[in-house]
Amino acid sequence: MNVPKNIIVHHTAVSREKNSNQFEATDNYHKSKGWGGIGYHYLIEPDGTVKQGRADNEPGAHTSQKNMNYLSLGICLTGDFDIEEPTKEQCIALQDLIRRKQTEYTILDANVVPHRHYAPKSCWGNKLPTDILSYLTKRTMSEVELEDWEKEAIKFVQDTDISKGDRPRDTMTRVEGFALARKLYLYIINKK
Repeated sequence: MNVPKNIIVHHTAVSREKNSNQFEATDNYHKSKGWGGIGYHYLIEPDGTVKQGRADNEPGAHTSQKNMNYLSLGICLTGDFDIEEPTKEQCIALQDLIRRKQTEYTILDANVVPHRHYAPKSCWGNKLPTDILSYLTKRTMSEVELEDWEKEAIKFVQDTDISKGDRPRDTMTRVEGFALARKLYLYIINKK
């Protein structure tokens, strides 16, 4: 039985140019290795379609090191990320899937890692950083639409010297405050 406390992200290492729909090919390849079918719990196609390979409680066949097949969910994106990057649709789908599974199984951000964290491989690809969650935030929120009041708030924050005790004077609702905090975070991340 699999008890997911980790999420391990992979790539198929086959370019989308060579095969745009890789679920069946991956399933057949893993069957040929004697794994009883696709070893990942989920596979994400270039258009963002998420396909389930194994049930969450079923052991994976994706990361044998440190018994991770029994302690993790394996999520694979189609593509060779040593030479290309995931599509924006894949990034959105991956981010959504990770967040849902983190909530469902109480998986910490620190436990969302690429396959190379456990094995001497480039997987999830040399073109991609080890910090999966930050990468996904940058890729999915790079075109954040801001409302006028949010633009004003960001400008105020940029112009405010907190060390001198400057503080915002305007009031906003709690929902607006949370929305602004999220967008400020994304703004700061995207500027780095």
